[in-house]
Amino acid sequence: MVALEEIFRGGNLLRVISGTAKGRALYAPNGLAARPTAAMAREALFNVLNDVEGYTVLDLFAGTGAVGIEALSRGAKSAVFVDISRENIEIVNKNIEKTGFIEKAEIYLQDANRAAKSLLEKHRVFDIIYIDPPYDKSIEFLSEILKNVEAIMDVDGICIIERRKNDDVPEYGKLGFVEVKTKIYSGTSITFLRKEEAE
Repeated sequence: MVALEEIFRGGNLLRVISGTAKGRALYAPNGLAARPTAAMAREALFNVLNDVEGYTVLDLFAGTGAVGIEALSRGAKSAVFVDISRENIEIVNKNIEKTGFIEKAEIYLQDANRAAKSLLEKHRVFDIIYIDPPYDKSIEFLSEILKNVEAIMDVDGICIIERRKNDDVPEYGKLGFVEVKTKIYSGTSITFLRKEEAE
């Protein structure tokens, strides 16, 4: 059993920012191993998304589950959380129980690419796909992820990628995506992608 704590990040307790679970503190691993998305970046992310009421969400590399839980708190219909770390999945489970979203959540202890292929086989489609891989992953790794999630993304859906500000990124156009906008928050880059329209 991993040791859990309600942690402080940048002087602020990791909490749900808005919605039905607003203010609820979330668990994270000791030492911030899961690198939860900072409150400022999460708030800015949802300001761009605006209304997520009724949306289906896929939170890849879920970590603490903070992004998917924030979406559920703001009215998302359901969220799927994927992480390859057993420790992180235990934390996601705890946070979903704590925020009361058990019936709206699915949790997979699985590699992100394998999970995307499995979801495709189940004919699942998502309105919002959030991708927050470890910062040391290569462009090739991220490209493979994008190829797999493109097939399970709704035609009007949006894919969001969190990276370090100065990290190289794939050529999104070659992967079937159009870059809508990129926002920079401190050292974090958040890019919003849509599917390229078929000619």
